[in-house]
Amino acid sequence: MPNSHKFDDFLDREAVIDSRSDSVGGAEFFHKLEVNELSRKSAKPTSETLYLNDGTRRIDMVLAYEDEEGNSRKTKKRETFEKNLKEQGLQLETELKTDRDATSQDKKTNFLKVHAPWEILARYADILNLQRPVKKFTCISYADGEMDDGTESSGWFGRAANCSRLFDYNHDLIPPDPNFFSAGFFGESDDKFILKDREDFLTSAQRSHIVWQILLRTSYDESQPDKVGIVRLMNKNVYKATFPLHEGRYDKDGPQGEKSDRRLLFLEWAHWKNFYKKQPLWLIKRYFGDKIGLYFAWLGFYNQLLVIPAVFGVLVFLYGALTVGNWDINTAGGEVCNKSSETAKKQICPECPEYCPMRPLSESCNLYNVAYLFDNDLTVVFALFMSLWATMFMELWKRRQAVMVWEWDLEMDDQEEQTRPEFEANVKTKRINPVTKHPEPYLSGWNKAGRLIFTNSFVIFLLMIVFIAVLAIILFRMMLLRWVYQGSSEHSIWFSQARLLASMTSASLNLVVIVSLNKVYEHVAIWLVNWEQPRTQSDFEQSFTFKMFFFQFINFYSPLVYIASIKGRFFEHPGDLGDRAKENYSYFEGFKADNCDTSGCFFELSIQLMVVMIGKQLMNNVIEFLVPKFIHTWKVYLYNNTTNTDAEKDINSRWEQDYNLQGWNQMALFDEYLEMVIQYGFVTIFVSAFPLAPFFALFNNIIEVRLDAYKYTTQIRRPLAQKVKSIGAWLGILQTITYIAVASNAVIIAHTSEFIPRLMYYYGHSEDGTYRGYVNFTLTEFNTARWDTNVSGLPWPGPKYGNHSEFDNFTCYFKAFRQTAPANLSLSEYWSYPKDMEWVTILAIKFAFIVIFEHVVSLIVGIIAVCIPDVPASVKMQVQREKLLAREALFESELKASKDRHGGGRKTSMASFGTGKRSSLAIKRYSTRKSEDECSVEET
Repeated sequence: MPNSHKFDDFLDREAVIDSRSDSVGGAEFFHKLEVNELSRKSAKPTSETLYLNDGTRRIDMVLAYEDEEGNSRKTKKRETFEKNLKEQGLQLETELKTDRDATSQDKKTNFLKVHAPWEILARYADILNLQRPVKKFTCISYADGEMDDGTESSGWFGRAANCSRLFDYNHDLIPPDPNFFSAGFFGESDDKFILKDREDFLTSAQRSHIVWQILLRTSYDESQPDKVGIVRLMNKNVYKATFPLHEGRYDKDGPQGEKSDRRLLFLEWAHWKNFYKKQPLWLIKRYFGDKIGLYFAWLGFYNQLLVIPAVFGVLVFLYGALTVGNWDINTAGGEVCNKSSETAKKQICPECPEYCPMRPLSESCNLYNVAYLFDNDLTVVFALFMSLWATMFMELWKRRQAVMVWEWDLEMDDQEEQTRPEFEANVKTKRINPVTKHPEPYLSGWNKAGRLIFTNSFVIFLLMIVFIAVLAIILFRMMLLRWVYQGSSEHSIWFSQARLLASMTSASLNLVVIVSLNKVYEHVAIWLVNWEQPRTQSDFEQSFTFKMFFFQFINFYSPLVYIASIKGRFFEHPGDLGDRAKENYSYFEGFKADNCDTSGCFFELSIQLMVVMIGKQLMNNVIEFLVPKFIHTWKVYLYNNTTNTDAEKDINSRWEQDYNLQGWNQMALFDEYLEMVIQYGFVTIFVSAFPLAPFFALFNNIIEVRLDAYKYTTQIRRPLAQKVKSIGAWLGILQTITYIAVASNAVIIAHTSEFIPRLMYYYGHSEDGTYRGYVNFTLTEFNTARWDTNVSGLPWPGPKYGNHSEFDNFTCYFKAFRQTAPANLSLSEYWSYPKDMEWVTILAIKFAFIVIFEHVVSLIVGIIAVCIPDVPASVKMQVQREKLLAREALFESELKASKDRHGGGRKTSMASFGTGKRSSLAIKRYSTRKSEDECSVEET
């Protein structure tokens, strides 16, 4: 049977449904996607079972705990909690360590298995407004890729479609998304829903989500009913862990050859051989829940759009690499590297007092060439392109997210999101909810304002500490450079490699400070957010996200901002070196001494960005891969080592295997998002300094997707499913980074690169219409006679090695647009080297360039925003269509039920309709080139 689903493009993923497969599409979907459990009819479940001992009731949650002799308080809390769970309707079964037939290998850990019967699931599914299929929606397809006779169309479109299939996962193992539309859950109206098996009507992720909500709101103290929730019990160490079970093993099929969802995800998603394939997003959502599914959808979309800038960046770099040796194009490199030229022979003034040497300009040949690799004629074009790309990415993601919200039934409002148990327990003030008319915990506006003022003030204080730490490291590097020159001989390796030593030491120290402050600040941020008392989990995550991002922003970006915008701006002229040679010289004035090489700061910015970005990614990937493996191996060793070695060791049960995996918490995705958002900042804000950034980001992310997939399917416990409607606060952060990126690229091109000075020289000073002579144009002459103590009133700062007299009246050069001393000015007179007209003109051009660059980008961005609406017109149309179909489906179902009750009479009973329960629907497909007359709703 030909494939009945196609994707027209990656923006809308408009699935085209072939009517010939609709009659069996649902059955095929359920046949392939139902978790192929071991037989429930078995009276003695095997170690891999997902059911209670009767073999029929599914395990929806597992709680692990250890008995502590003499600790009756914990035991009493646990007993009260379990008694209240039973009163809530949950069914419990315990694997005690003392049971003769217990499967607890370590004879220390007890496992409480929780099952939610159908009545509880139905009731809470209604409360949580879970979405399930209602009726089949069929539609005849007239797609270009596949004709009615099943033959593929010819032409470029057909060939492109065939090529795109190379990136699809195996649809024989994982079928495409079924074509159902969904409605709010009505437990008393089973006939409105397509069922295969009532016990599998809700996915395992949804079942565990329901049970988790009950665990969060169950009391564990009879004397104080407000003490509720499994989270508190775990914090008190009453329970060691709470987790839903993974569905079977990932490394082999079931006993009858069946493949569980976990096995399918490992084969088609986590396996490295599929690194180039699309992700089975709907199966990820089904198994892990909406929140994790949406993260991988965003990451995949980000990777797709990174392809074009990665290719463009490589071309920009290759252009620089191929032309760096062509001195007709790389004229600056040619002038410096040609040692016979007058420019290359010019002596450069010392960069620090007393110990830095005089050196010929030709020694900077390699630096000029490396700088040209990143700062060439295509750099400005690439910066403009990346500014537009960042804006396009945000607009297209908003559009894609709107489609996914509709496709995945992610619509929700504030009333759907439940209040955090911590908020309910800690907030004692109550109010009557104006909507529900029921009492609820409530914080007044003044109370919230006071908490926010305190926490935000504390955040600003901590951010200032981070900023001061970064500045201290910069100052330490300058101090270290001076100490090395001062404490080593001219011919020692320390003297010749002083700058490299200072840079590597400060970079290592910066890494230690970043990691240390990050760990400290993470705990402080959690404490501050808890102090704010956010009402919902989304509010909690947003507050924590903003606090941590601001910290990381300063941590990672401030050194780059310093190099791009501040470094070398305070340097005046070599005459200032005498001031820095004083005995009472303050190192806090050392920022004046931190100057760029004659090749400019662009080279240093590129190297710094490359080291920070690539080093951070490499370190994160190694940690993400090794830490879970080490934890798992160590826990398995400790767990099995407690077993009696004389006894025969059976295979650990499913819950024991999962218990030995690394734990998962609700904030686990935070680190994943933060890593990608920081990377997005590198790719957009500073990309003009390192055109290869998109390529390395794409390369890293391809590994990141499979690494995360491997981690989630094999190394950590199954996450609790969470319902979300978007990527949350990260969308606003990404939008902010995009705005900053436009301004940042303009500033880097204008102030850090050599683009504007070269342009000024080409049109205003070049004699032959080329860039020849540009390097000499940027140099200013200085005579060391002005270092004389009688002239400057300061100590002589020249090099202390060699013959002092040879530098008494010596001409050297420094890079600056300054006025040289007049010819009639005696060397015994002081000259301040004021800025010349070229400096003023170049500064004006730089500001004009920034304004023009930002306005051009803003204009194009505005046009893009108008042309690409956040919600596609097709989705708006389908939302209107689905509401109509929902009403028709429910009315027809009620009419049919009424006729059955009254023996075919004409009276219609709608008692169960309109009871205030919502029906949020989403048609599970939409396609192009079809009319309403070709679509119909099938009878169930």
